[in-house]
Amino acid sequence: MNLINNARDAFTDEPKTNTDEDSPHIIVRTSAQKNGSRKSVKIDVIDSGTGISQELMPKIYDPFFTTKDPDKGTGLGLAISKSIVEAFHGVIDIKSTQGKGTTVTITLPVNGQEEEKSDGE
Repeated sequence: MNLINNARDAFTDEPKTNTDEDSPHIIVRTSAQKNGSRKSVKIDVIDSGTGISQELMPKIYDPFFTTKDPDKGTGLGLAISKSIVEAFHGVIDIKSTQGKGTTVTITLPVNGQEEEKSDGE
């Protein structure tokens, strides 16, 4: 939910243009991946918001770092999200272009893949 809330908060009040193609949007996409015997699930949260400047990117996971007004965020969301993903042996990656939007990708290993293989064979 934090990633979707961040995506929503990245929109300016004014749409870029009057066309549907350029209207603000958030896409949540999931996919299964396989790399040899390793299986994972990938979740992308893609927004067409304001993006994150390259100057701020090194700070985005820092606890209490935020660019939001004090009544809109504490700066803990991405730090906590990263901790949760890593606790499940996953990876979170953020790519952003200022003025165009941001893509947050979470990759999580499929639980029990080794156990299922040895039990079924």
